[in-house]
Amino acid sequence: MRYIIGLGKAVTLTFWGAYLLNFNQIFPETLNAVLLLGGPLILIAHTIQALFFIRKFKDQLPELSAHALSVLVFGFFHFLEVSTKDKVRP
Repeated sequence: MRYIIGLGKAVTLTFWGAYLLNFNQIFPETLNAVLLLGGPLILIAHTIQALFFIRKFKDQLPELSAHALSVLVFGFFHFLEVSTKDKVRP
């Protein structure tokens, strides 16, 4: 499971890197359009996930803001990583 979470985080980080590089318009027109449309949609989805994360773990995690920021960047993969650790029980 750790391998899948790590791979998912790597793919997500690669997407955000490509999204940021795309502001210099270095990608072809089709990929440029996909990144410009997909970035805000994924950010909205990750924001909703971060809100659910805060609501679920607000009394269980000491560094909630750092974890919420990680959920904002990595989405479900960080949520899954925190949920599967022994120290946090939903």
